[in-house]
Amino acid sequence: MPPGVTGVQSSWGGRLRLEGAADPGSRVRLATPTGQALFATVGDDGRWRLSIPEATGVRLFGLSMSKDHRVVQAESYLAIVPSALAVQLRSGAGAVVLVSGAPRIAVTALDVDRKGGAVLSGRALPGSMVDLLVDGAPRGRAMADATGRFALDLDEPLGPGNHELQAASGSAKVRVDAPLSDLPQLVQGPFAADRTMGTSRIVWVTPAGGVQTTLVFGRGGSA
Repeated sequence: MPPGVTGVQSSWGGRLRLEGAADPGSRVRLATPTGQALFATVGDDGRWRLSIPEATGVRLFGLSMSKDHRVVQAESYLAIVPSALAVQLRSGAGAVVLVSGAPRIAVTALDVDRKGGAVLSGRALPGSMVDLLVDGAPRGRAMADATGRFALDLDEPLGPGNHELQAASGSAKVRVDAPLSDLPQLVQGPFAADRTMGTSRIVWVTPAGGVQTTLVFGRGGSA
């Protein structure tokens, strides 16, 4: 199993505490695109912990573990965004946003490729059915898994512009605005990011060389 991050929380002195899972006895490496790295040894319980400074902008990290001269990379990148959120970016799939608690309904991320193919991700009560709408039109249903996460591949491409995303499960409803206009441009490095309308927008190069846009909705939407 590749290493992963399971939680993030604010700590003393303006720092964030990351927690994750990896093979017991392995060494975890958390590195920036410029090569700056932090290391942690995984305990017998398979858990690791690292402390990093908080920042006002989006940061991207590569995560890997090494043991017995073998290196295993985590899936894509780990992004840290304002509001102390950790986001596991996933190539061709919906981002996993680590949030505490189990909200009745929340839209956490939207991933869009260059052709407009889109995946909407969120949280709901485990096992509940979620109806999704884009700009007022039904675009499918998804079931939250045992951890409360759901993801849905939208049935039609999502073009440039500002879109309204809605999710409903029973009497619980939530909406978010998805600003897909004037996205940050890749100039150098593996990603570009900004923040607008309370949403973190990350344009990043996938391991296969494609370009994917991930919107992270910090508050999970409004009723």
